[in-house]
Amino acid sequence: MGLLSFSFSNESPKNQGLLANNVIQNMKTNALFVSLNPEVLILEEHYIPFWEAYNEALKGGTDRKTLRETLNIPMLKQLNKLGHLVEAFANGDTAIAQASGFDLKKTTKTSIKTLLPPTDITLSKVEGKLGWVEMFWKGAQGSKSYDIINREQGTTEWVNGKHTTKQSIIITDLPLGKYVEFCVSAKGTGEKASDNSSIVGIWIS
Repeated sequence: MGLLSFSFSNESPKNQGLLANNVIQNMKTNALFVSLNPEVLILEEHYIPFWEAYNEALKGGTDRKTLRETLNIPMLKQLNKLGHLVEAFANGDTAIAQASGFDLKKTTKTSIKTLLPPTDITLSKVEGKLGWVEMFWKGAQGSKSYDIINREQGTTEWVNGKHTTKQSIIITDLPLGKYVEFCVSAKGTGEKASDNSSIVGIWIS
């Protein structure tokens, strides 16, 4: 029985794009998957135009939505192919499968001892709003709320702490013309808290 969930085929375009981005970021930066890097790069080549079309489709219009759906097809095909390659590569090793960024198949419910950091983090500019950024992520099982922090690239101090129970947030009043980095952590029941997520960044305009 395989380890990965392939239910992403039934997910929304947004969630499919978030998953693809997470897989790309995880596998490109992990030397464990160097042999699969050519396939990861193919996924990235399909993801980039798809995500641009997805954001354009948010403005409405049949032509934009049609382009999004057209570009979604090759991205999903490559995501599915890469998932099967990861399955074969992992050869039953859950840690390897999880490190790829793909979602694992759900198993019987167990007690959550360690709260994992949020994943699938994406940033996008808010149209018509200078210095605004919208941030999306996926919380691990057991996450109840989230803390978001940011800093200008090259600085060490994290600032502008935000808290939310949602898996998205809009952050305003960011410094124009600067590259700003973000990360998010999760809180669970009691004293449970995750480490910070991986760092993502965006030029503010």
